[in-house]
Amino acid sequence: MEPTLLATKIRPPTTSNRLLRRPALIDRLESEVPDHRLTLVAAPAGYGKTSLLAQWAEVSCLPIAWLTLDDNDGDFKTFFRYLVAAWEQLQPQIRDSRLGVLQDAADLESADAVAAIVNTADQLVDDLVIVIDDFHLITDPALLDRFRQIIDNIPARLHFVIASRAVPELPLARYRARGELLELWLNDLRFSEAESSAVLRRLANMPLTDEQLGPLHRQLEGWAAGLQLAASSLRRGVDVSRLGCRSGRNRNIADYLQQDVFAHLPVAVQRFLLETSILDNLSDSLCNAVTSADDARAMLDLVEQENLFLQPLDEERRWYRYHRLFRDFLRSELDRSGHADIERLHRRAGEWYFAHQLPDQAFEHAIAGRDSDLTLRIFERYLNVKLNGGELKQVLRWLEALPSGWYDEYPLLHLYRGATLAMSGDFANCLRCVELAEQGLSSIGSEDRDWQLAIVTAVRCFIACVQNDLQQAEIYADQSLNALRAESQAFRASIYHALGDTYRRNARWDKAQECYSKVLPALGSSDFRLQAAVQAVHVYGALADLEMRRGCLRSAEDYWQMALEALNQPESRGRLDLPIIGWLHIRAAEVLYEWNRLDDARARLASGLRYVEVSGDRRTMVAGQLLAGRLYLTHGDVQSAADALEQVRPALESAELSDWREAFERLQVDVWLGQSYRDLRNWSERAQTDGLESLAVPRALLLAGGSKQLVPAQSFLERALARAEADGRSGAAVEIRALQALLYQKLGDTPQALRSLSRALRDAEVEGFVRTFVDLGAPMLRLLQEVDSRSGTPAFAKALLDAFDAELAMRATPDILPEPLTGRELEVLQLLAAGMTNPEIGDMLYISSETVKKHAGSIYGKLDVHNRTAAAARARDLGLIE
Repeated sequence: MEPTLLATKIRPPTTSNRLLRRPALIDRLESEVPDHRLTLVAAPAGYGKTSLLAQWAEVSCLPIAWLTLDDNDGDFKTFFRYLVAAWEQLQPQIRDSRLGVLQDAADLESADAVAAIVNTADQLVDDLVIVIDDFHLITDPALLDRFRQIIDNIPARLHFVIASRAVPELPLARYRARGELLELWLNDLRFSEAESSAVLRRLANMPLTDEQLGPLHRQLEGWAAGLQLAASSLRRGVDVSRLGCRSGRNRNIADYLQQDVFAHLPVAVQRFLLETSILDNLSDSLCNAVTSADDARAMLDLVEQENLFLQPLDEERRWYRYHRLFRDFLRSELDRSGHADIERLHRRAGEWYFAHQLPDQAFEHAIAGRDSDLTLRIFERYLNVKLNGGELKQVLRWLEALPSGWYDEYPLLHLYRGATLAMSGDFANCLRCVELAEQGLSSIGSEDRDWQLAIVTAVRCFIACVQNDLQQAEIYADQSLNALRAESQAFRASIYHALGDTYRRNARWDKAQECYSKVLPALGSSDFRLQAAVQAVHVYGALADLEMRRGCLRSAEDYWQMALEALNQPESRGRLDLPIIGWLHIRAAEVLYEWNRLDDARARLASGLRYVEVSGDRRTMVAGQLLAGRLYLTHGDVQSAADALEQVRPALESAELSDWREAFERLQVDVWLGQSYRDLRNWSERAQTDGLESLAVPRALLLAGGSKQLVPAQSFLERALARAEADGRSGAAVEIRALQALLYQKLGDTPQALRSLSRALRDAEVEGFVRTFVDLGAPMLRLLQEVDSRSGTPAFAKALLDAFDAELAMRATPDILPEPLTGRELEVLQLLAAGMTNPEIGDMLYISSETVKKHAGSIYGKLDVHNRTAAAARARDLGLIE
């Protein structure tokens, strides 16, 4: 689980042997929960709701997931991520489901999440229970409404059990009327007189008569926390008749806790309890930091031994929390005591959380401690992490929590508000905030003014990058990078990243690579683990894309793998948009495809398409479907490849996806080769007329055109090769030289064809290009066979021939035909089935009509048919053609 999700929240609290077991209630839960969608356990504080459910979870035969809510779980995204994490503890396989995909999303849509919960639950074979403790902390109407939708739609196998101090805002009457609600209220949770007596005797560790215990039970009304308090007093020698504790509904609980419990503790323990009461969860390291002492471990052990409402949250007893009833009392006492250092306590807690990279908790304590310096450091380090990780709402909550006077006193806060507005596209108000920050900083004489103004300039650089104003962005970047202080690594890294993206957008590949290479070193400190993990995904992905543009497949594969490894780091989960995750998988699959590792490519593509399906992103869909089409063609499934094209076609009408049109056209050419030569020839003629600059054009002219098309194809390829070499696109140059080799072969210039192919093979071997050749089909196969027939055949040429053999074996049916068709006969058969006349076929293949007629006769004999229509039908039955 990622560090930003607290593991203690998704485990049942550890149960104490000193607590009385509630067998009747446990049996009721065990037998009746599976018959209800929702179980409500509702009672005031201290009635044993959590203890009962934890005891049940410990002995139940049902699989029970657990989630404890706190004050920071008020938004749906946080609630959803914890809910899925709790579920995943029982069923790790949901990590690979749509539910797991959505848990990774920074751009989570609550409606999609609800649907995913319901649909995943529909796959359950056995009952599964999810306990949600402290449900009363959910107060957001939107979150409550989404939870209601979950309850309304879950199938019979999934059951929710919620524990709450208050009646939740859910349609309980409707659930009750339908028999979908199991309820345990205060009267169900009260201890009976026998249970009260057993608890008091066990906890007080002294003999007590029924006459002594009876009045005490009636006084406490079966209140579990009151019994614990009474037992504590009895252990200290207080006479049972003088106990002043009443039921949990009585207002004198605080007085009792103060007079009969707290006042009798040693001063050092009192101080420890008061000072650590500001914390929601406690560990010895955190408590030592807050109290400025080194005895927290001993204090926690003592408090637990004294049974002072300290609940361990894990088996190792590393984390604890005070019972909320006791914590509320301690906080009230701390406020009432006039403790002079309450703000200092919060500041210490904030610094501890900041050092442990828990920014939300650090911010909460920084505000409570009015620690402006820490608040500014939190914004400086984590603003970009939050905004780029889809936590815009959390940043807005931070901004709303700031004291109003701080904006004038600390002008940099205007800037952070502006950056947040920019993320929502409000550039006008963003620039206004930037100006306010600049004005405020210019009017003060702070020694920190220069580096703070450098951060303002950094934000101006980001805005220029978003607006693709490269010249202005470069000016701002130089100014900012020269003035930022050493501690401003987050902004330094973000400048390099934004500049890298802008250079790449403007085809400045070398400058882009230079900037990207500086991002992660700027975040080298472990203090930037969260930001480094997220930016590593973006940076390695961008570098991989650059290498693929250059044709450097091996380094591209290394970068894709590094991006995927960064993606799988716990710190990255839930901080990246789904299209980015899908994009990484799909583009990494492209390298595997080119290397002819087809099974690996299909598996990687399938991983990417899962994210495409959920996100609906068009660009990622286009990349995925075009690669899927290529993979379909490798085993002769032309129709599925055509279907993939049709999915892509509407999206390419958008100007923003125009850079994918050439890949689309090249796949379309190969699909037409298996479907309709006439459509292919018509398209190639239109493409020439329109002046289309795409490698699909010479590909079509060479594979489906006649002799008249060779001159324009030759001219096109010469221009394309010059551009590719000038741009340093070695991969494109390999493909162009391979096409030129086919061109010269068609022109009858075999020596020049072999020279062009030799250069293409030499360059291709370095990076392992395979599909570039295999996808050119039979003409390239014949040319490679020509190479193989000569002495000194390069090893790489033999490897390509092996790849051709493997693909032909996948499609051929050698055991069916007494005599298999030759390669030339397969070509003629394909054209016959496409409806072309003998002269058209001859023109296409540079053979005479009479030779075509002879090949047709041989084909008819081998297929045992008498005409071209029957030959086409028989060939399709045998899987020889589509």
